[in-house]
Amino acid sequence: GTCITLHALLMRAVLGGLCVALVAVRVASAWFIDDIVTYGTVSGWIFYPLVFLSGSLSRLKGLPPVLLALIRLNPLTYGVDAVRQLLLGSQLAAFPLWLDLSVVAIFAAISFGVAGWIVTRPAGPK
Repeated sequence: GTCITLHALLMRAVLGGLCVALVAVRVASAWFIDDIVTYGTVSGWIFYPLVFLSGSLSRLKGLPPVLLALIRLNPLTYGVDAVRQLLLGSQLAAFPLWLDLSVVAIFAAISFGVAGWIVTRPAGPK
């Protein structure tokens, strides 16, 4: 029914927003790196902590306060929470859905804006 359609649209919005944001971060970081090996290393240093601190691999309950603070600062956490909530129900959610959607949208907008600014500015000497 209508609820399933709304959940499907929200799921697409969350996943689309995360894709836009993460691709923008990769484009922005690649803009400054000439070597493919260095790019792979930098990519790993950026994205592995984001994934590990997103709550996608472990439960958020019972973690040390320092780790919980880092997890709450990670915008990917809110995307994971939204997907979990939309697929499995709100009883498993760590945050309200409106907060998850807002953080993902802001993360996508800022990432896209910064990446766009980086790639369109005049090139300086290397």
